[in-house]
Amino acid sequence: MQLVEFSQRFNQGLWKDTDPIYQIPCITEDTLKKLKRAMKTKPDLGKLLALTNEEREELDVFAATELQAVNEACSNYPRLGVTAQVLNEGDIGLHDFIEIKVRMERKHLKENEEQGFVHSENYPHLRRERLHIMIVDSIKEQFIFSYQWEDGQGAVEEQIIKIRAMAPVKFKVAVQVTSDSYIGVQARTDLEFTVKKREEVEDQFAYHEEDLR
Repeated sequence: MQLVEFSQRFNQGLWKDTDPIYQIPCITEDTLKKLKRAMKTKPDLGKLLALTNEEREELDVFAATELQAVNEACSNYPRLGVTAQVLNEGDIGLHDFIEIKVRMERKHLKENEEQGFVHSENYPHLRRERLHIMIVDSIKEQFIFSYQWEDGQGAVEEQIIKIRAMAPVKFKVAVQVTSDSYIGVQARTDLEFTVKKREEVEDQFAYHEEDLR
């Protein structure tokens, strides 16, 4: 996870302790002071993204050309959502594969739209966003069951991920999807499923009696 977070900072050209709001163009220390007075609260990335274009204009902080750039960046800033389901739930035995369908949604895009190139004030080259998919234990988030990535740029992308059932217990996992290009862009959903002992699972293979002799 630390490597993904490093990638976010690297692609945005920001140091570890730099406020993520600096991913938005035309943000300076002076701008932040003006935003604090206009918003009557400490400005942060989430609050700025939550405003409409009209509300940002009413703040009267940005010049016309700056406001256009800020609004464009805020409109295109990724909003991720994720859902997941176990496709073979109820039929999982020890050493079987658990099939997990992961559905990733870029909520800022319409159905047939695609994500554009990564917006960065400091990265010198055009590049596309990559989504990192990790299935981890949902309590401590220290054990990684699976790691994949998604390079598709659509409003909705799906993957089926298989992990091996290594113990007959009830599993509690978290599916995390994280952008490699934007700081703080992450979505998570939790899953629970039970792996049965081998003898508790119905035999799904057809066989002839003579084959057992």
